[in-house]
Formats: sequence, structure tokens, C-alpha cells
Amino acid sequence: DNLTLEMAPNKTLVRAGCPMNILYISHHMPYPPHKGEKIRAFHQIRHLAKQNRIHVICLGDDLADFEHAKILGKWCASVTTVYRSRSVALLLAASAIVNRKPLSVAAFQHKKLAKQITQRLGTERFDVVVVTSSAMAQYILSVPVVARVIDFIDVDSEKWRLYAERRSFPLSCIYQLEAN
Repeated sequence: DNLTLEMAPNKTLVRAGCPMNILYISHHMPYPPHKGEKIRAFHQIRHLAKQNRIHVICLGDDLADFEHAKILGKWCASVTTVYRSRSVALLLAASAIVNRKPLSVAAFQHKKLAKQITQRLGTERFDVVVVTSSAMAQYILSVPVVARVIDFIDVDSEKWRLYAERRSFPLSCIYQLEAN
């Protein structure tokens, strides 16, 4: 079945005037919106929820994120938070250096998150899947959905290149590896 997505005059995605069922996958709990990527994700969710059904699946690195999920649920059909400790994320990123893989992709790899996404996609039909950041693209590369959207938030390679220029060894080497 063909799906036509178009940009409405108010800059929202629409499907021939019908609400869409959207799976929104975020690398952080979007609530509370108190810093860059959380502010962006929260406002996207809030705006999309005005005319669509939004299901959020995200990583939480603080136990308070589970309480925040309840608040975010005011705008969402469902919110699923998967806990990932910051120390595990650092270990995964460190292992990426040895394997010469992108640090950010490794830091956000999580089997339980992948399982939640796979289960949700297997039980519900979505019109579009939105992911925040290039590191989260790994979860939708093989997803057979009609539309996939990646919000890169910022140009990661440029950000890492600038970090490499401004930091001393050994961080400069690590950041340069990530930039490439």
C-alpha cells in the first residue's frame, strides 16, 4: 500500500489528512526538556502528538527516567523506557576503540532496546519510524516500514572533529577516530 507523506503548510508531516501511527525512538528520555537533544525531542513529540499517535521507545540512564516516562505519557499512546547505565555505555564505547567502530554507535547498542523495538514493530503497524541521532539508526536499518526518518540533531562528524581540535591527547585521538 502506497503512502504519500507531504509537508503541510504548518511544517507537519501529513498522510492525506489522516493521523499517522508513529514510533519515535530516542537515545535519551525526552523528558524533562532541560537540555539540547531532550528539548528538541520533547517538542517534536508534543507537536506530532497533536494530530498523530506517538509511541516512544527510549533509553533511560537514570532511575528518575521511569517517573519522567509517566509525564511524557500525557502526549503519547505509549512510552517504553529501557534502562542503560552510564558506566555500561562508557565500557561499550571503550570497546569500540579497540574494534575501530564508531564510539557513539557502540555506546548506544543495547539488546533489550533492540528487543523492545522489534517486539513493538511486530505487534503494531506504523506509518513512520523516527529515530533521534545517527547512533540510533542501527535499530531501523533493516526495518521494513513505509517511512523512516533520522533526526541527526547535529552533524556528528563535525562535532567530533571540533572536539579533536580542542582537546589534548588521548582524547584528541579518540575524537578524531569518531570524526572519521
